[in-house]
Amino acid sequence: MNSPNSNQLSLSDRIRDLESQLRDATLSSKRLGLVWTPQEETSATQLMTDRPRIQLTDFLKSSEGPGLGSPHLFLRGENLHALIALRASHRRAVDLIYIDPPYNTGNKDFRYNDRFIAPDDQWRHSSWLSFMERRLRIALDLLKDDGVLAISIDDNEYARLILLLEQLFGDGSVKTVVVKMSELAGPKMGHNALPKLKEYLLLAGKPGAVNGLRFPKQQKEAWDVNYKTALKGFSPRSLARLRQLGHGPVSEEHVLTEAEVAEVDQMFAGVTTESEKDAAIRDGINVKDKAAMDVWRVTNAWRLIQTTNGGGSVQSLMGSRIKRGELSGQAIGAIRTPRGILYLAQTKDLRTILFADDYLTTRVGDIWTDISTTSLAGEGGVEFKNGKKPQKLLRRIIGAVPRTDAVVLDFFGGSGSTLEAVLRLNAEDGGTRRCILVTGEEDNIPTTTTIPRIQGLMTGNVPSSGSTVLPVPGQVLLGTVSCVPQNQIDETTDHPFSLEEVLLRACTAYGAVPETSVGQNAQLLREFPSGLPVIIWPETREPNEEELKELGRLTASGQTVGKVLIQFGPWGDMPIWAENMFSGWSLCDMNIL
Repeated sequence: MNSPNSNQLSLSDRIRDLESQLRDATLSSKRLGLVWTPQEETSATQLMTDRPRIQLTDFLKSSEGPGLGSPHLFLRGENLHALIALRASHRRAVDLIYIDPPYNTGNKDFRYNDRFIAPDDQWRHSSWLSFMERRLRIALDLLKDDGVLAISIDDNEYARLILLLEQLFGDGSVKTVVVKMSELAGPKMGHNALPKLKEYLLLAGKPGAVNGLRFPKQQKEAWDVNYKTALKGFSPRSLARLRQLGHGPVSEEHVLTEAEVAEVDQMFAGVTTESEKDAAIRDGINVKDKAAMDVWRVTNAWRLIQTTNGGGSVQSLMGSRIKRGELSGQAIGAIRTPRGILYLAQTKDLRTILFADDYLTTRVGDIWTDISTTSLAGEGGVEFKNGKKPQKLLRRIIGAVPRTDAVVLDFFGGSGSTLEAVLRLNAEDGGTRRCILVTGEEDNIPTTTTIPRIQGLMTGNVPSSGSTVLPVPGQVLLGTVSCVPQNQIDETTDHPFSLEEVLLRACTAYGAVPETSVGQNAQLLREFPSGLPVIIWPETREPNEEELKELGRLTASGQTVGKVLIQFGPWGDMPIWAENMFSGWSLCDMNIL
């Protein structure tokens, strides 16, 4: 790249020449995006020689009964190692990843290579980006094609995180929700020119994934005073039928027929209107009591209406019906548009009718101001200063996934808020969502906080107060993540995954729970709710005499219906020893490589 006469140039001229060449090279490879200096990380370097392994250590569950569902999984250990281990068993299997990573405030919230990153560290942002990119790239392998990644973050790394996500998912793949997380009160508010009230929720996914979320509608904060007219002689059943016929924003899709127009007209025969005040008085309500009126309005929203200008075409259609004498003596009638859509209108002024019951809720936008943090310290019954996210926030995010059997992953699990949200949602709607939670060993958080919270939820014994509440149904497998040196693994004879990982795969696939071991190489599981045993035998070798005796004892009952032998390894057929012992059992080959 030297110029032809570089040897004859002065030092300063040569420097300028090199700067010009560098500038030209930079411009030729210029791209829009995020650039940082990659930083080495001890946990990543370890993977050059070691392989992550999962060991299941314990099992927690609520009392026997309906609603337990498949086991959730709580892993303690380095989340980078956990993600790599999970990639083997859960690739393209996760519907939602929610994380609340370190915000990198410089206030001892982000530990990198066993030391906290200070606010004046020159590699502060590069360290954080290196840390996040390593984990996010692996996490993306776990997401389904329509899976969504949701990340809580604040101003410190918000801009850089958006660019990082767009590099991973593509331009325009990220949506931002502003979440009000603080109140304009307290001592800290007096020291800031612009007090911090909000955080951000970033939603990212492959094309169409984020738009596939279905956030539940939220109750309006105040009653719309325009709904001040009541229908007299109308019933809730009639409103339900109107929705079936296609009326209202929450109605079913329907093409109205002429016969159904006549049905609606008959429905409103004899129905009249009156003021909400008169209707409330007839119901014995003190209309001067605001609280009583608010309750009455909500419970009577099915018959409270307002009228709007439905537009020229609607008015013209209604006017034509009136002129033809089809609605004689009626206060309200039906209109069928050329596309078969149902409208209701008053005959006296041709104005269209809207029911309050259809508009008690509103869609969630990208600014959430209804998330309260005032009682956050008490959630979960454990102390975890500045580390919890509100249950309302988490349940809104998880509840937006349009399937009640979703797999939810949180690899910055902290005190276990995400797992609690999944457990409570399942209890409310009968869902079978499963949560995978990963929490690091910093400050012994799993032992002091996360596990007590999980136990308290499922037993009803609140850790912080000792009080008793209604338990939340569920069962959780507990495990640890560690690394095994590669040179200790014989790839020709040893299964590349530990028995515990195999067991994990079986448990998550079959909803099974570890109960007892057979020798050192197999594991008996007990499935819920049937209670029938499942045996895992991960090796190609035959059992020894002691193990055969134990297996024989377990299968001596002769109850073979519904039992499954889960076999790992290169066998193509059930081995002879297994055929003899497990006569009548079925073979389920679950190789995960």
